[in-house]
Amino acid sequence: MKMIKHIAAAAALLAAVPAFAAIQGGVATSQDGELYFTVFDQSRSISYTKDLGQFISAFRVAADNVEAGYSKSFSLAGDANWTSFLAQADASQLVWNVTGHALSGGTQAGKVKLLTTIKNGDEALVADWTNQKFSFGISSATVGTFLGALNPTGTHGVPGAATNYAINGSSVNKLSEGTGNAYFGKWVGEYFNGNATFSNSNAIGASAAFDLITRTGTDQLALVNVNPFANSQNTGKWTFAIGANGPVLDYTLAAVAAPVPEPTTYALLMAGLLAMGFVVRRRNQA
Repeated sequence: MKMIKHIAAAAALLAAVPAFAAIQGGVATSQDGELYFTVFDQSRSISYTKDLGQFISAFRVAADNVEAGYSKSFSLAGDANWTSFLAQADASQLVWNVTGHALSGGTQAGKVKLLTTIKNGDEALVADWTNQKFSFGISSATVGTFLGALNPTGTHGVPGAATNYAINGSSVNKLSEGTGNAYFGKWVGEYFNGNATFSNSNAIGASAAFDLITRTGTDQLALVNVNPFANSQNTGKWTFAIGANGPVLDYTLAAVAAPVPEPTTYALLMAGLLAMGFVVRRRNQA
């Protein structure tokens, strides 16, 4: 009986401890990373960040170059951190993005990876990014500093505790708090700390293309490699909107439509059917 009581007490204690989770991909040895969603208000220097729980390698397999299409939704309904963020931010100034990165590989081609949304109208500018500027913007000193400061905040983690990547958390962070490093706009922002040729952010309600960006090699002045998420007919799009179902982030890659026969195909089919009917009729008459 005592043993049962001890087990029950231990279970109750574990249930009382909040589940925290950090976002992976901020250290130079990381060969994979997790996608994270950020909404921020530059006018008030405050940001909200949510761990989407999607590793970039697995998401690429599921959501890119898939002829059958793919979709996934993330709801912020019931997230106390989101409610807190909205109470402090200026709703008219909010922009959002989805980002993920793996920092291992240095200057080797294709090793350091960035997955990011692209501002509408900036899609063509991504290809103008040099390897050097890419590495300046996507490094342990920039995005790594941001995640390092972010992970012990909100429901991502606990200061001084071991990092846990198993469960997905969120947080609200300000430039005025502590070092300010956990505020998205300080080390990352719309232009990856001022190094990108494009913006990664869009207004609430807008949709955004999603690209995989990597270095093309050791030549610092050469341009990066850009692979938009798409299939043979459609482009993958992220959308963040606040509607009847509350705040929802969606990714959609529409399925490839079945080919529609050309008019000449129908004409040939009809001619073939008529010919077959004529032959059958002649045989019956014989």
